[in-house]
Amino acid sequence: MPKTIITIIIIIIIAGLGYWFYQYFNLTPAPTPPPPETMTVKVYFGNTNLNPNMQDCSKVHPVERTIPKTLAVAKASLEELFKGPNEGEKTQGYVSWFSEATKDILKSVKIENSTAYVDLKDIRQIVPNVSTSCGSAEFLAEVETTLKQFPTVNKVIIAIDGKPSTFYEWIQIGCAKENDFCDETPFKASNGESKENSTHKEDFCGNSTFGNCVADADCVTGGCSGEVCQSKSEEPIITTCEYKDCYNTQVYNLKCGCAQNKCQWIKIP
Repeated sequence: MPKTIITIIIIIIIAGLGYWFYQYFNLTPAPTPPPPETMTVKVYFGNTNLNPNMQDCSKVHPVERTIPKTLAVAKASLEELFKGPNEGEKTQGYVSWFSEATKDILKSVKIENSTAYVDLKDIRQIVPNVSTSCGSAEFLAEVETTLKQFPTVNKVIIAIDGKPSTFYEWIQIGCAKENDFCDETPFKASNGESKENSTHKEDFCGNSTFGNCVADADCVTGGCSGEVCQSKSEEPIITTCEYKDCYNTQVYNLKCGCAQNKCQWIKIP
């Protein structure tokens, strides 16, 4: 075979390989990353259209906020609340003590025994008029209603820098049974005592939705701590992220299963 033909064949092969490499490395589009998961939470504000002249200072209304998906829904909801109404919400009549100036006031929130303990930075100079009777009613309604949307929260206690007395005296309510007489203990760091040393055993405190099922495979656990037994056909249950010893199904020898065609926690034989 003449050298010219061989040379042409080699050139064609090299050109073909070069074109293939070019196509593969330069023209093949990179896979599109999946969009980040989101979730919707509700926050509660006053509304001058729905409550003219704010005749009822404790009347609040929900707005929805879309946020990155998180297990810490109580914290995320308060952070959204403390940003205050956005411009679109303001045009619809939503009003609040919260604004850009208060967006970073949350120090911590934790939930124990159905009570949410909210620790705030010192806000007394940022929103001084909250100390009025109407101002405090609006403030408490917005915070408490936002947190009580979650089934694990029945009560809310607020502190400033770890001291409930500072907050409740400022809003002229004082320390009373409703706020556990301003007990600071829940706002302090754990003293390190192991819960395993406790001899007291609570009853199991998980929840069942009693959703429809045919077999155990139709039932799944839900909630932040896996404390909910629900049907696969139901919308995922969102709960606040507090772990309790009484959620430990192994200790109570329980499983999420199907009994009488209802998803529920059942005793393992």
